[in-house]
Amino acid sequence: MVNGAYSQCAIQGTNFLESGRQNVLLFVRNTGVFSIASIIVSGFLALGQAVITLATVVIGFTIISNSEIYVGKLHSRIAPTICFAVVGYFISTIFMNVYSSANDAILNCLAVEMDTWKIPRKRPELLEVIKDLK
Repeated sequence: MVNGAYSQCAIQGTNFLESGRQNVLLFVRNTGVFSIASIIVSGFLALGQAVITLATVVIGFTIISNSEIYVGKLHSRIAPTICFAVVGYFISTIFMNVYSSANDAILNCLAVEMDTWKIPRKRPELLEVIKDLK
């Protein structure tokens, strides 16, 4: 909700308390849109974190396995690989939190735009064509 209040401050030019109130009202009016978007974004966040962490682990493991510097000096590759996984997880969490904040701001702008211009919520035209075919 705080990120939404900041977005409302930027969009409407009101103070933080008024922006927070407007954001709560906006969320209540568009609960379905925010809920569905939250579910989709959660999936992308988990996928992004997994991919970034896995890529960090694979690249780090490849480096310590194939580099001549580490071949004779490492007794086990498990500890460095665990360190790569921890660092990769923290980096992916930070990166995906930035993505999540940007997504929240864009979704907030969309909801304000739909409320301001009274854009009707209707099915996409492709769904109407499919419905007519049945």
